[in-house]
Amino acid sequence: MATAQVRCALRAITVEQFATLFEPSNPDKISFDISLTVKSNYDDQTVALSLTVRFIEENRPFLMIEDTCHFLIQEEDWNKLSNGNTSDVELTKEILGNLFSITVGTTRGVLHAKTEQTPYNRFFLPLLDATKMITRPVTIEKTPQN
Repeated sequence: MATAQVRCALRAITVEQFATLFEPSNPDKISFDISLTVKSNYDDQTVALSLTVRFIEENRPFLMIEDTCHFLIQEEDWNKLSNGNTSDVELTKEILGNLFSITVGTTRGVLHAKTEQTPYNRFFLPLLDATKMITRPVTIEKTPQN
């Protein structure tokens, strides 16, 4: 199934963690790291991407955010992906890349909203290359009770 044919809805956004630990003193020495977790529920036809971002100064995190975007794949498309609910579902790198892009944009918005009118508002996420974060497809297993 082509990526363009997989229709989904962003059903929920949850902020799992947000913290400002200290105000950095040297903006030239700021780095960040990111991690991505993919969760799924075969029965609910859902996929959730959690993005964790830590802004770091001299090996100490000073700003952290983790949020999750919960996606519902349209039933007709789920049925195609799962061969009528008879097989595992493989989410291609392209599908995951699209969901990742939405998740990153959402994280940017949450970060802005949480830091608005604070000194932390000057820290933002740059453009991120989904192909570097999504390195393989994800299989959602159909378990015997499904």
